[in-house]
Amino acid sequence: MLDEQTLSTVVGELVGSASVLGHDLAAETAALIAADLLGAGFPVSDIRSAMRRVRSEHAGRLTLKVVLDKLEELHGRLAPNEAWAVAFQSHDESCTVVWTDEIESAWWEAKPLMDAGDNVAARMAFISAYERVVRDARAARKLPVTTLSLGWDADKRREAVEQAHKSGRISAARATALLGSVPQRDEPQKLLAAPSAGRPAKGSPRVLDMLAGLMTAQGRRNMLLQGEQQ
Repeated sequence: MLDEQTLSTVVGELVGSASVLGHDLAAETAALIAADLLGAGFPVSDIRSAMRRVRSEHAGRLTLKVVLDKLEELHGRLAPNEAWAVAFQSHDESCTVVWTDEIESAWWEAKPLMDAGDNVAARMAFISAYERVVRDARAARKLPVTTLSLGWDADKRREAVEQAHKSGRISAARATALLGSVPQRDEPQKLLAAPSAGRPAKGSPRVLDMLAGLMTAQGRRNMLLQGEQQ
């Protein structure tokens, strides 16, 4: 059951925002929109953040879809073409990609076509898969989860995370957490960790062999140093 005070707070946000946009919103209509938003599990803090974006970016009438679109943007859900632009970067193994579990899921369906060199078919397959994944997630009232796909270039990792923060796709706290999770230059073994959900490692065999060679060489150096100290 919805808390009456919380419902009243969201109704006030909606009515006030509609006024800023230049039209009136009936209290009954605002209450229905508020109930849908709260019933979908969105916290008041997220709704307020979305409403700030609506007031500053939207030029038409205030509707439930307008608010939902802004809420989804806050959680990293992109339009299909925007999602493809993000996923496409993953084909370059030096790049680190900040994407969502929804984009990643659609990418793995399109990747075989990319590997075969058919970019047009890959894009069509990605968009079809992404629209299906998003549709299913919306039906289940599930929001996307932002994740990090590591590339081997350390400088590009930091650049990707910082750009995602500047564009508003991730919060400052999330950016800090992601940067903190990125392995340092002297920790190549972490790049060989098994990927989640049983998916293949992003690195090519050549890159993985290079990293394995670095670890072997480091191990030999450590053994020599230990022998000299004894």
